[in-house]
Amino acid sequence: MGRFTTILDGVEQVLEYDVKRLSDDEFYCYIHNETTAVDGALFAAFTRESVVQISPIEYHDDGRATFAVVGPSAEPQDPTADAPPGIDLRVERIGDGAFGRAVTAGLSERQRAAAVIAVELGYYDVPRRASHEDVAAALDCAPSTAAEHLRKAKLKVFTASFS
Repeated sequence: MGRFTTILDGVEQVLEYDVKRLSDDEFYCYIHNETTAVDGALFAAFTRESVVQISPIEYHDDGRATFAVVGPSAEPQDPTADAPPGIDLRVERIGDGAFGRAVTAGLSERQRAAAVIAVELGYYDVPRRASHEDVAAALDCAPSTAAEHLRKAKLKVFTASFS
């Protein structure tokens, strides 16, 4: 982790970061950085109306990054076609969506509705296009209730994803 944070300290575009150690060889890191042209092009390659990159992004010692992209099977299956120049992308696996069904199976009906609306409104977009107040208005509930539904849904999805 020390090598990683030393590198982050030397990257001009990194505005701030926070690291949480999980074990001797694993950690989570939140990074807030300025978006470069390559970052923007890479993000655009995997963010379409119905296709999105999901966290976490795993960074490896050899410079590779691994992440998942989800979307309906009707979408083009070669996301590498939209990769920015100089970025080498490889599709490691294409699934049938069972992962998505499994990680959302524990959501209550209201949590699922909040999560679906949040995605549709752009609550999880970067930059965010909607607030939890917008989600609350669509759900016809108090903003604090919408925020609680989203927090619980996120907790259940992340726990199911990484357990």
